[in-house]
Amino acid sequence: MTITDLGRRMKWVTFAALVLGVVACGGDEDGLSDDGPESTGGGVYILNEGGFGQGNASLSFYDAATGALTESVFTAANGRPLGDTANDILRSGDQLWIVVNNSQTIEVVDIASHASVGTVTFDAGASPTTVAIDEAAGKAYVALRFGNALARIDTTSLAQEAVVEVGAMPQEVVLADGKAYVTNSGFGAGTTVSVVDLATFTISSIIEVGTNPTAVVARDGKVVVLASGITWDSPDTPEDDTAPGAIVVIDTASDTVTNSLPLDSGASDRMELGPDGVAYFLTFGAVAKFDTNTQSVTADFITASAHGAGAFYGLSVNPDSGLIYVSDAKDYATSGDVYVFEPNGTFVRQFEADLLPRAMAFIGDPGAADAPY
Repeated sequence: MTITDLGRRMKWVTFAALVLGVVACGGDEDGLSDDGPESTGGGVYILNEGGFGQGNASLSFYDAATGALTESVFTAANGRPLGDTANDILRSGDQLWIVVNNSQTIEVVDIASHASVGTVTFDAGASPTTVAIDEAAGKAYVALRFGNALARIDTTSLAQEAVVEVGAMPQEVVLADGKAYVTNSGFGAGTTVSVVDLATFTISSIIEVGTNPTAVVARDGKVVVLASGITWDSPDTPEDDTAPGAIVVIDTASDTVTNSLPLDSGASDRMELGPDGVAYFLTFGAVAKFDTNTQSVTADFITASAHGAGAFYGLSVNPDSGLIYVSDAKDYATSGDVYVFEPNGTFVRQFEADLLPRAMAFIGDPGAADAPY
């Protein structure tokens, strides 16, 4: 296990909350189908992280029309496993871009057939974590955790065109106003965001944002950074190593910090933006939210304990309907659960998930909360 992955597991085994996931049920008696998706008119692709070093990452599809969950659609279509430790999934047009961290790859998958149309392979140990795509320019940008770099990929040839060095252990990247904003987590020791000018693919600015910057979203000339803080205390040092997190707002015109709101505790390494401009993120045992319009934080917006969950592990938001999905990874070795909430926090339903659901991509928008998923 890499240092960062060990740290991520340490943080959330100790702190009990982490990153993304979702699933659903219906269809067959157990909610599963092995016959392949019956339709792709609307639903969600669930990227299951799997166990680190076990090579059992998988891709599932939940069909909103039939209520059926189809497991391992990538393996069924391609005759091979997806890889080791899936980390991120992004829909781009009729493709899914899937980051498989410990396999050092990105699989580019055709949505209609689930066939791989190509694989981007990175150098051993580069550790790709997240991807952002500029569809108009035909470029993808990938944070390389142990490469301490941002890679640029041509989305047609899938060739790696260039790499620019950023800070230590970059976690996420978001594109805004012709720039890439990269969070440099530094395994908790990082405090900066690197700004990369996309035209020249060089560093244009380095912005101090707070302890352990991990997640980042962008909206209307603002970049919002989640500085996750440090939630574990090293037994090797006498002082307290923990540090609170913060929500930091950057103005993209000037690349300066315009607001910083401290959090009472640490947070997850992922944040999701809803269609109404509200950014949701995980804290200890809860979903919190940051309204980018009013620039206010609501802590404990949805608590895990109120719904019978030990802690929340994953988080994702439907960009059309605004439905919020959170998962409970339970013991990290068996199937977890998923909870669905309306944007106002009202509980909708609960489903059983696969092993460590990490992230997801939505296809279509069923709209109302009473849709099948």
